[in-house]
Amino acid sequence: MENGHEWADLGLSVRWAACNVGAVSPEEYGDLIAWGETEPKSAYDWNNLKYCHVSNSISFSKYITDVQQDDAFPENDSEELYFEPLPVMLAPDSNEFIMIQDAASRSDADSRSMIVYGVIENAFETDDRTVLEPSDDAASVNWGGSWRMPTDAEWMELLKNCSWTWTVQNGVNGHKVTSRINGNSIFLPAAGHHDDFLHIHPGYEDSFGYYWSSSLDSTFPEHAMMTLVGKQGVSTGTAERYMGLSVRPVCE
Repeated sequence: MENGHEWADLGLSVRWAACNVGAVSPEEYGDLIAWGETEPKSAYDWNNLKYCHVSNSISFSKYITDVQQDDAFPENDSEELYFEPLPVMLAPDSNEFIMIQDAASRSDADSRSMIVYGVIENAFETDDRTVLEPSDDAASVNWGGSWRMPTDAEWMELLKNCSWTWTVQNGVNGHKVTSRINGNSIFLPAAGHHDDFLHIHPGYEDSFGYYWSSSLDSTFPEHAMMTLVGKQGVSTGTAERYMGLSVRPVCE
C-alpha cells in the first residue's frame, strides 16, 4: 500500500497501481480525465480544456514546445487527417512487436477523420515542459503520497517486460499484464474514452482501454502520449490533450 492505495511489484523501475484513478477495484473503470486536468467532467472538447485557448487556431498557455503547425503540416492548416498514430504494437500472445503505418500519413482513414487544429504562432511563450507537473497530474492530486502518472518510457517498460493477455475478469474485458520478471500481474480494464469533439461520449467501453502517460508529444504539442489496449494487442501512440482517458498511477 502507498497512501491508502494498493500497488503491485512487477520487478520494474516503478510500482504499478492495482486500479485506475476513481476506481476501488481492478475491474472498475474509474474516471476519464483530460491530459493536464485532475477531475472528470461532463464534456471533453478543446473549448473547455485547461491551458487551452481557442480562436482561429488552438494555443496553449502551458506545456508548449517550439514546434509549430507549419513544421508539422506543410500543406495547410485544414488538412484532414486521422490522428491516433500507433507506431508499434505488441501482437496478442506474443513477445514480438509489429510496426504499424503512421496513422498521421493516412487521410480519410475512417469516419473519425478530423480537421486538424494546429498551434500556429502561439500567443504564449514556449516553456518546453514535456512532463506534467504534480499540480496537473491526476494521480498526484487525487492519490497523494508518491503516486503520479507514468511517463511514456515507463509504459514502454511495462509493455516490453510483461505478457499481455486479453481476458475477462469479474465480467469486465481488459488485459491481464503479467511480469516476465517475477510473475506478478495487474489488470487494465477496457474503459473506452470520452471525446465530444468527435461525438464519442463515451465510447469503446469493453473493447478498448485508453491510458494517459504524463509525457507530452513534443513533436505535436496538441497531443500527449498514451497507451491503447484492446483484443488485437497493445500499442503506444498519442491522443489529443482534451480527450477523457483512463489514468493508471505508479509510485516510486
